[in-house]
Amino acid sequence: MLSSKISVIIPMYNAGRYIAQCLESIIYQTHEDIEIIVVNDGSADNSAEIVEQYIARDSRIRLINQSNSGVATARNNGLNSVNLTGGYIHFRDADDYLYDLDYYEKMLSTAIATDADITRSGLYDESAGYSWLKYDHSYIAKTLDDKIKMYLMPVWTSLFKLSFLKDNNLHFDTALSQSDDMVLNWEATVLANKIAVCPHVLYYYRKTEGSLVNANNEQAQIRRTRERALRFEKLVALQKKYNFVIPTPAKPVPLITKYKLFSVLTLLTKKAFPSKLKYYLFGVLPVLTVKGR
Repeated sequence: MLSSKISVIIPMYNAGRYIAQCLESIIYQTHEDIEIIVVNDGSADNSAEIVEQYIARDSRIRLINQSNSGVATARNNGLNSVNLTGGYIHFRDADDYLYDLDYYEKMLSTAIATDADITRSGLYDESAGYSWLKYDHSYIAKTLDDKIKMYLMPVWTSLFKLSFLKDNNLHFDTALSQSDDMVLNWEATVLANKIAVCPHVLYYYRKTEGSLVNANNEQAQIRRTRERALRFEKLVALQKKYNFVIPTPAKPVPLITKYKLFSVLTLLTKKAFPSKLKYYLFGVLPVLTVKGR
């Protein structure tokens, strides 16, 4: 049994439909030395009541209530409430879950063995029905170039050393309500002594209806446009501060599955992109596009 403690920080807003599954996927992990900090960001549904029910069953769970201030503030408040001097931090979302009950055991084993400031897992997008990235072997990035190449994963897939976050005063940018983890993620990537990959484990991501990322009303679109500009300014400042260049994202390469008749004739080809699936008859004629929720 591994001994290092993991603090799991979960910002929560109106997650009554999903928070139970999120918590269940943590409390039954094979690694039991865990504290779960749920930060209720002014939910108007029954989310807090559900968490209270779990607190009555499991003393490792704590609930912090705050007025609706956004996910970045919730994550920062959760981090500030951690009383450990060592151990590791995992930032989760309330509507996501872990399928593998040995997720934390494997992640922690890799983190300790490599002494990495950041340890990353793969990511499965439940909405799209496939993995964004699935690691099949161990890997350690030590140079800045290698670490930058590994950046393109959200904060949910990362297990951070608590001392690393504290020593570098890393926190989430409260001026950003969307992709608030991007600036922290880049700064952490540059400052980390090394980034280790834990193979054969996946974080299960769920894009829910009504989320900020999914909102399409005019106000949301204006807010996203303003935040993109602000995020760009902050990333430019970060590159100047640490003297590095954020690479232009490459065009996504789809995962291709071919369905053949008698193992010879390709009847249907499926191409899985990060946000949609495309189907082609005989490999060339587009017949269907299915977008992620």
